[in-house]
Amino acid sequence: MNSYTHDTILKLGTNRDKPRVWIEGKHLDRAGFAPGSRFRATFTKDLIVLELSDDGDRTVSGRNRDGKALPIIDINAGQITEALGDDTARIAVKIRHHRIEITPSRIGALKAARVLTALAVGLFVGGGLMSQAVKAAGFDTVVANEINEDYAAVHEANHGGHTMNSCISEADLRGLGPIGLLHAGVPCEPFSAIRRNTGNVKADKTLVPEAHELGDMTFWALRAVDIVNPHTVVIEEVPKWLDSGAGWIARHALTRMGYTVDARIIDASDLGAVTSRKRAYMVATSHPSVVWPAPCVTPRVLADLLLPADDDRCEWFTRETESKQWLFNHWEKQTEKGNGFASQLIHYTDTRVGTIKKRYFAGQGDNQVVVHPKDPTRYRWLTICEVSRIMGLPDGYDLGPTKTSAGEILGQGVEVDVVARIIKSVTQVS
Repeated sequence: MNSYTHDTILKLGTNRDKPRVWIEGKHLDRAGFAPGSRFRATFTKDLIVLELSDDGDRTVSGRNRDGKALPIIDINAGQITEALGDDTARIAVKIRHHRIEITPSRIGALKAARVLTALAVGLFVGGGLMSQAVKAAGFDTVVANEINEDYAAVHEANHGGHTMNSCISEADLRGLGPIGLLHAGVPCEPFSAIRRNTGNVKADKTLVPEAHELGDMTFWALRAVDIVNPHTVVIEEVPKWLDSGAGWIARHALTRMGYTVDARIIDASDLGAVTSRKRAYMVATSHPSVVWPAPCVTPRVLADLLLPADDDRCEWFTRETESKQWLFNHWEKQTEKGNGFASQLIHYTDTRVGTIKKRYFAGQGDNQVVVHPKDPTRYRWLTICEVSRIMGLPDGYDLGPTKTSAGEILGQGVEVDVVARIIKSVTQVS
């Protein structure tokens, strides 16, 4: 039995306003499709079959090249569109002995299968702030992957769905059905200003960011996109990721997958947040263009988000408070040095607060403190409830049993309202 095989990807052409399949080359001869031989073509959904047949109604043509006849198959018919669809641009041609099968290319088939459903898949979801934004934008995160056990538990408590508490390399994302949105908060450690490895050890900055032990996470996110095949992808990262090797690979790979791709750095305050956290967002969509939300400023004073000064959760302190004297000494030293490492003082009448970091509740000396509205000698840290509100979470969102973990979830999260605006816009959901 002849086992000759030859697979190729070709562009689908046109001639006289009709689709055209043009195949030529010695591989046709090797499969038995010599010039002058006859064949029959059958057209079914997503498949065109060409088979050699003595009574076939089509003939392999040819042209001379280097004194030899080169076989050519030329099919120019509206039936091609009926079989392969209107949007097919590239075709997969599988040449076998006496038989040729033509289907949409793998990428073409993936593009045709993309549907904007209300279902979402989340990667690196942390404690679920991005999933909360996805929910506000009209989507439901039905599958979520997160390696940190505590974060995964918080996500599951607030969003339910199928939780995969494992490294993304172990997550089986096959067979999920039509997914409208895939969202991913790719780990930022390799690309952050303070690059650290596991164990909070400073990384070697003489190496490229991708040399970090988490430098491959962009690859795994792209692999997940290829498996899940969502209609739209939204990736959130620190700004330096965009121009890193990983960021450019992501841009090119998503384009090659057949998506419309765009990326930009967005300051949360430009979209109505009270904090000015800057993040990179890369969008890959099946829509013909990426539509970003227009800048909008919703004036809000922090009094709308802060607890009343007499609330029992407000733990006020003064210079005389023994456990806080170190903080005042720190402020004085940093102010004297002029290096900006003193705390931002937050007043109830303010409209902006600086970026709240992952270690906020560790009580570091440069963290923001609230000034009492009536007594400027009294101060306090923000509460978990207040930071949650600043990040756009609803009251009652369960951040788990420990303040440390809650602070990490909030400090690494996204501004919920801002990301909801982005997702609504790029998915063109009103």
